[in-house]
Parts: sequence; structure tokens; C-alpha cells
Amino acid sequence: MTDGLEALRARFLAQCAEDLRLVAHAIADAETVEAPLFAQRIHRLAGAAGIFGFAVVSDRARVVDDRLTAKAKPLLESLEALAAALAEIARAHGA
Repeated sequence: MTDGLEALRARFLAQCAEDLRLVAHAIADAETVEAPLFAQRIHRLAGAAGIFGFAVVSDRARVVDDRLTAKAKPLLESLEALAAALAEIARAHGA
């Protein structure tokens, strides 16, 4: 990877810790899920995770993104799966 791409990847990994906190908060508080900012962050995560080689996170974020767009219920299981994938990144990369 180029230095610039490595810097972006490092920033993405650091952001994963914040994304994990946000998803955990959404699991505990349904109002968070309804916030437009939450949907934007999930959409961004779905795209960015794939770019940096985290296909599982990308896939799980995409499921949440699709469910949010469709206003589909239940969403809890999808959020928990995304949280687990983000937690794995945090463990593996010290994020």
C-alpha cells in the first residue's frame, strides 16, 4: 500500500472504534437508529470497509443500511452482527 492509502486505512481503523460505540448505543437506544446521522454513518461504513478489505463489516453494514432504508424490522439482529464484526476489527488491530 502507498503511504497515503496506509494513512487512510489507519484513520478507518480508528473510526471503527467510534462506529462500534455508535452501533452499541443504537442497540441500546432505538432513537439512535432513527437519526439520519446514524444512517449516514452506516452507509459510509458499508462502503469504506470494503475498500480497506473488511468484507464482513462491509456486508453486515450493508444489511443494516438496507434495513434502515426499507424501515424494516427487526433490526436488532443485524446491528448485533455488525457490532461483532467491528469488535473483531478492534481486537485484531488494536483500534
